[in-house]
Amino acid sequence: MIRVSIMIKSHRFLTSLGSGYTISPIKWDILKQCVKKGSFNSRGFSYAEMNNRINAVASEFQHLESEVLNGRPISKDTLKNLWQDKFCKNPQKKKVEDRVNIYDNSFFGVFDRFMADEGKVRNWRSEIKSKFTFTKSQLQHFNPDLRFEDITKEMLADFCTFLVDKYGLVNETVLKKIVDIRQFFRWAIDNQIISSSPIMKFKPKLTTAKRPVIYLEWQELMSVYNLKFTDEEKRYEHVRDCFVFLCFTGMRYSDLQNLKKTDIRGNSIFITTIKTSDALEIQLNKYSKKILAKYGKVKFPKDKALPAYTLTEMNLSLKTICERAEIKTPIKMTTFQGNKREEKVYAKHDLIGTHCGRRTFVCNALMLGIAPDIVMKWTGHKHYSAMKPYIEISNTAKSDAMKLFNKKPTANKNKKNQKKKK
Repeated sequence: MIRVSIMIKSHRFLTSLGSGYTISPIKWDILKQCVKKGSFNSRGFSYAEMNNRINAVASEFQHLESEVLNGRPISKDTLKNLWQDKFCKNPQKKKVEDRVNIYDNSFFGVFDRFMADEGKVRNWRSEIKSKFTFTKSQLQHFNPDLRFEDITKEMLADFCTFLVDKYGLVNETVLKKIVDIRQFFRWAIDNQIISSSPIMKFKPKLTTAKRPVIYLEWQELMSVYNLKFTDEEKRYEHVRDCFVFLCFTGMRYSDLQNLKKTDIRGNSIFITTIKTSDALEIQLNKYSKKILAKYGKVKFPKDKALPAYTLTEMNLSLKTICERAEIKTPIKMTTFQGNKREEKVYAKHDLIGTHCGRRTFVCNALMLGIAPDIVMKWTGHKHYSAMKPYIEISNTAKSDAMKLFNKKPTANKNKKNQKKKK
């Protein structure tokens, strides 16, 4: 965010430029205190437009400063009112048609066009836009003059090392970053901007460790479900109810946040998912019904069905709740940064987040013997491969349970021995 600090006769006023202007740090000229020539921000505003606003602010307050020095009385409210009147009006958003010609044929100019076109066609969520904007800034940090012809296997290997050394990314994240950049190149090839690129076959040799699937076993889920809270802990109670609702329905938290009372009809929930736009019908069980009934007569903004908090608030509170429920099984996490291996052991409650609810639903549903294809209809998973980690957990649990039968004969034999002794 571009910000301005104004101080006149000990009156300090700190605010943004009132237009929501943001700019990547590498596009900001620290010495001249302006946006570098030729730059555009992620919303498509040019360096000229942003610098004009900066110059207008400087000019207005320099003029005011001279009047103050000549005896004009000034107050903080005067500064605020002046700012509000002149600089706090949001600029009119440019139409997409007006911005078509701002993209040049440079590597980063084409990257901007990719984000604009794909963002519109695929209706990108804000997280996706932020992801690609950050990827672009990382590439610019690596080489601000990057060209398509510079993309070689050697350059890509150096970029992977750069991400580990400069940004501290683990190997798993670096691999995801290459996948994201490959998406840009695939778009460039489809649009006949380039004919091919080495990145399409580039597979960096980075060691990764298989991450454990974090979910609540049935007894752990019941411990959270039955946890008691005081009247002063309503927030924790709300967070717990929302979380276990995820555990009993398999919904994503973004869909729970958007869930309205009108989406609940009869014994089912009917939603169109936020992430994938899938139309799902999720049948209710006695646990999910009880939670909905608890808040059935409570009025939430926008007719929401449950008291959903922000994702950050949920995840922070969940760790406290699960710690209180004594969900403390030690879990070892292994990560690699380049060739460096690191192992850490966490208490399970420290790894619990909202997405653990969805995993908990899938794992427990499979352990109950529900067919994977039915579970996929509830969760919206399209590919059987996505269920594989959960199926492996279910099979392991069933195998361990079956071993319990092996103890039965031993128990009977002991009883016979006791009778003989008598």
